[in-house]
Amino acid sequence: MHAGWADEALKRIEAGEPTALITLTRVQGSAPREAGVKMLVWLDGQSGTIGGGNLEFMLTRDARALLAGEARACEREYPLGPILGQCCGGRVTARIERLGPGDEAWLERAARAEAAAMAPLYLFGAGHVGQAVARALAPLPFRLRWFDTRAEFCAEARLTNDPREEAVRAPAGAFFLVLTHNHDLDYEIVRTVLARRDATYCGLIGSKSKRARFARQLREDGLGQELHKLTCPIGGAVGLKGKAPAVIAAATAAELLLALEARAQAREFAHAE
Repeated sequence: MHAGWADEALKRIEAGEPTALITLTRVQGSAPREAGVKMLVWLDGQSGTIGGGNLEFMLTRDARALLAGEARACEREYPLGPILGQCCGGRVTARIERLGPGDEAWLERAARAEAAAMAPLYLFGAGHVGQAVARALAPLPFRLRWFDTRAEFCAEARLTNDPREEAVRAPAGAFFLVLTHNHDLDYEIVRTVLARRDATYCGLIGSKSKRARFARQLREDGLGQELHKLTCPIGGAVGLKGKAPAVIAAATAAELLLALEARAQAREFAHAE
């Protein structure tokens, strides 16, 4: 679902549309975004953001000026406070480069690397909540694999006869969301995920009473030590109480981002040791 900057750039090149890539190459002090962030600009549109405000306005203008001229690339420093009137007060250096035919090979490599860096998330269920969750996740850094057992719900999701097989094939450290139409199927998927003992996150739609029933069954199946990995109800870490699909989806997306950040911090800590 998530389309990165490199995929978007390849589409623009294929369409024959002149496109510029903006990259923040250096950030000093307080700034809206971090070094390495990218955005694309073309004559009547753009994709991504380097932080908004006057900085983005000026960089977008400079990118279109580059596209209107003959230069291949340029690099410039932007003081956020005195020139741009942004209260961040830092300084950023940005490189603007023209993209076009001949750039496909390195952009394809970048697209593969970007996809590989995204966290794999397996979503089971394409009903109202599943669809809302998929929409909420679309711009976020997750590589979505979406499944349902009902053909009529698979306009976007993939049809599967046995979701447990998909859960078994998932890579180590994957994220899982279980939102199917059937409690027995939910349990089978959850049991399969927890039996792997390597999931980063396992979210289950339902109430506290559903979690209690599943917990009892999981203990009977010898998976009591994995119960701390089961999140049910989903989205609870955010504290929203609404039950509308869009609200559940927003809370769940935020919860997933918190889990992703916690994993990144744990890896940094382990690396530092």
